[in-house]
Amino acid sequence: MTIDITKIQRDLSEAGGARVNDRIIADVMNLSPASGAGTVRRWKAGDISGPAITAFGYVAQGLPDAVGAYTVPEFVIGPSPAAEDSLFIVRLRYPRFVGWIEGAMFAPGDRVWHPIEGTELKMTVIQWIDQNFGSHAVAATAIDAACTAIRDELARKQAVK
Repeated sequence: MTIDITKIQRDLSEAGGARVNDRIIADVMNLSPASGAGTVRRWKAGDISGPAITAFGYVAQGLPDAVGAYTVPEFVIGPSPAAEDSLFIVRLRYPRFVGWIEGAMFAPGDRVWHPIEGTELKMTVIQWIDQNFGSHAVAATAIDAACTAIRDELARKQAVK
């Protein structure tokens, strides 16, 4: 498996709206703060193998491929294991997060979610997966994208009725 760390770094910078340097890559890879950036530079020079290649493969999953296409969906929405009137949402592209949608549910035996009559939808980010990238503006953009996806899906469902 060939990994282009420089491309991953460039794509992360673009997705996060801020330059991702070797130190940030080292932090994402959970390397020592003292020597991590140097390790990333050695990896860029081709001295990379084993678990590091696999880890970079996981990092690259949420980024566009060479032609700008994504191999994973932007969001996954599913029934909450904890509450009937809530759904969970996972953003699979950078910056990734796990969240909660209140005021919606899956109908029993149905694979499609719908809003609960008379209830306002509310989305909350429970955990950011990528905390090291971007800024509050990038986070707000990701949350806006999630809310837009939810509204668009609701509009499609209402158009079908």
